[in-house]
Amino acid sequence: MNRRDLQPILLPTIDAQPVASPYTYGMSKKYWYQVATERRKALGITYEQIAAALGVSKSTVGHWFTGRNRPLFDTIREIAKVLDTTVAELTSEDPYFVTDDLERDILYCVRETPPEYRKQLANVVKAYKDSFNNIKNNTVKP
Repeated sequence: MNRRDLQPILLPTIDAQPVASPYTYGMSKKYWYQVATERRKALGITYEQIAAALGVSKSTVGHWFTGRNRPLFDTIREIAKVLDTTVAELTSEDPYFVTDDLERDILYCVRETPPEYRKQLANVVKAYKDSFNNIKNNTVKP
């Protein structure tokens, strides 16, 4: 498994749309940039205005607001200010936005694992998840 294999999971591309997945438990979710786009349009704010406020290019803003690239958390905080909203409002539905420290640590471990071992790591994590689910559902004893 290489980085390209992980892209649909970790880094949504420009064509990515929220879909039911094991990670969203079948719920309809919106990525942060979709919420931000709705807010931007409702306020009548242009990419140019956001770019000027943040000191970046219009194309950079366009890439963020289409999901092609993901800005740093501090930048999302600044985008929220420009859109007169909160980071929580922008990110609350995004299944790929990590704010929990434990999730961030796990994601860091995955990214630091050499590509040739990531499939094995994913299999171990899935086995633990399945085991925990079986215990939770009382199908096996701990």
